[in-house]
Amino acid sequence: MSSHDEGFFTGNYDTNSVIVTICAALGFYNSLELILLIFTTFLKYRGLYFWSLVIATSAIIPYNVGLVLFYFQLTAKAAGLIINNYGWITMVIGQSVVLYSRLGIVLGKGGRRILGVVKWMIIVDAVAFYVTTTGTIPLGQSSDSC
Repeated sequence: MSSHDEGFFTGNYDTNSVIVTICAALGFYNSLELILLIFTTFLKYRGLYFWSLVIATSAIIPYNVGLVLFYFQLTAKAAGLIINNYGWITMVIGQSVVLYSRLGIVLGKGGRRILGVVKWMIIVDAVAFYVTTTGTIPLGQSSDSC
């Protein structure tokens, strides 16, 4: 165990573990608050904008769960990284689709060509970068070198 992991089990926290705990708690709180705001603000629960906003916001929860599991080594490293990467990918793609749907609202029917280019940019970005990012997770290294 490294020095920051021992504090979790003995009750002696260092600065890094306190900051990680506070940031994770803020992420959980903000995600839950935004989900509540989304469902109380929208009158109809349908449409690309609504569902992409719900998905992007709710993806913060698995992202934080994976971070906490990995940082405090509460389970195998792979489990924390897989949950964290799932949340990260879902959050980034979800937010990209939120912006895409808002662009569709702003441009209207006259911007179909721009929307098509943006849609393919999101797809190519997802395939090219997310696959390579999650395919190169350093599972065999110690937590100090990650």
